[in-house]
Amino acid sequence: MDEQQLLPKELSERYLKRATWIINISLLVFHVSFAVFFWFNSAEYMFLYNGFSIVVYLCSFLLLKKWNYENSERYIITIFVEMYFFMILAIVYLGWEFGFQNYCIAFTSSFLFVDFYQNTKSNSKAKKIIFSLFNVLLYIFLYMESQLYAPVYQIDSVIAIRVLYIMNSLAGFGFFIMFLLIYYSAIYHMKSALLQTAERDPLTGLYNRRTMLQILNHRLSGEGTGTYAIAMFDVDFFKSVNDTYGHDAGDKVLKYLSKHFKTLSETNHDFWISRWGGEEFLALYRYDGDSAAVISLFEQLRKDIESNKISYEEAEIPITITIGLTFVTEEKEVKEWIKDADALLYLGKKNGRNRVMV
Repeated sequence: MDEQQLLPKELSERYLKRATWIINISLLVFHVSFAVFFWFNSAEYMFLYNGFSIVVYLCSFLLLKKWNYENSERYIITIFVEMYFFMILAIVYLGWEFGFQNYCIAFTSSFLFVDFYQNTKSNSKAKKIIFSLFNVLLYIFLYMESQLYAPVYQIDSVIAIRVLYIMNSLAGFGFFIMFLLIYYSAIYHMKSALLQTAERDPLTGLYNRRTMLQILNHRLSGEGTGTYAIAMFDVDFFKSVNDTYGHDAGDKVLKYLSKHFKTLSETNHDFWISRWGGEEFLALYRYDGDSAAVISLFEQLRKDIESNKISYEEAEIPITITIGLTFVTEEKEVKEWIKDADALLYLGKKNGRNRVMV
């Protein structure tokens, strides 16, 4: 069967664990309540079956404690088998009025989401349709059986019938609602994760090139308001860092710089920064017209980075950056402004690096 993961494993395990523990605790509580009810109403066979069910769900905690997908699959099969037997026996022994048929709602909804909880995507649409039809036919069959044959136990208490009907309705619809809530909660996290992946560079967490171009086009097309500066950053002698210490050290350098840049963007909502490519970063800054303050801001950023060394294994790696800074003073295409910042960056590197070129 051609299968693939629907969710990242860590996220999937969180939702699968949560769902199975909630289900197991809920079913154990329900069966204990039913056992008490059947005992007081002299429904011996149903009481004995509930005793067996209680043992099953107590043992299931041991299965769930040793967590893996194989155990979760065994648990799901166990639940389906136990609950089907319970529903059928309850309707045969007690009748239709107690609402045990409402479990068909929980059965159908749980099977529809089984791929989600097992974190696989398979071609099981036909199975889902067949299983749903099976539940509908079983529901009809049990209704016909209850009309044709009298229940084994006659419980005439109106209060008992109403209480059990409410409990069974809560179980049927409650599990359906629970599956939906957990499912949509996971979908929300998936959407957030996909948005993060689409907008951000995976190594640094900064905006990626595509997102930064969208921001630049929006801000510099006339839709954004204010005066802007564009800065192109480059890590000095980055190749030698990779050659001397290895690419892991290079990645650590990029992450270290990104933390500085993120701090600046988080404390200043007029600052947008991206990993432009390799060891290059591109920033857009909206300022109030004081160009000297902008130069001072980037100069201070350069000095802050220069004053710290990055610890990697037993080495202390000195890092400096060169910045090409240009001010948006007229209408030009975005790529032209980027080219201007890049030219200033190149000039800064040619003149000795570790400086802000304007």
